[in-house]
Amino acid sequence: MIIKMPRLSLHTVKMRFLLLASLLLVLVGATACSTVTNFIVINSSDQVLHVSYKVKEPPEAFKDSIRMLPTAPAVKPVSEVGEQTPWRDLSDTEVQFDLRNRTAVVLLQPGQALRVEHRNLRDGPQDEAGKAKNFGIEEITLNGSSGMVKYSGDDARKAFTLRSETTAVLDYK
Repeated sequence: MIIKMPRLSLHTVKMRFLLLASLLLVLVGATACSTVTNFIVINSSDQVLHVSYKVKEPPEAFKDSIRMLPTAPAVKPVSEVGEQTPWRDLSDTEVQFDLRNRTAVVLLQPGQALRVEHRNLRDGPQDEAGKAKNFGIEEITLNGSSGMVKYSGDDARKAFTLRSETTAVLDYK
């Protein structure tokens, strides 16, 4: 049995190729425009840092679990911040999460960076009220060898310094 395939004209093949190439360009362009900024706490001290942060009230669908955290807490060495090395998500034993109070607690080792939030700042709101509403952390407390610092409300967002398009840092020394 011989199956005959319809012959495609050169024009049809070119048009299909152009359509596929255009679709790929649109997809690549759409994903390239979004840049996610990681909000990280850096422990520059020589002692373990106690990091506690409270997230804003989540949508109803996420109120039942650790999924209410806007971003999974993750760590990497400070020397790898800004590089394309992956973050290591913390295990359930490395982060204490109080569901009722919406609070995560992590003990951050010296020389480590902790990702507590990531947001698309470029495509999000650009005014201060919009930025405050878009930020998922309500309060953050750092307690270590140099004492305790606590930031609440929009001061929690403003405590992070934008170091690059992809990194905002709260450095504890």
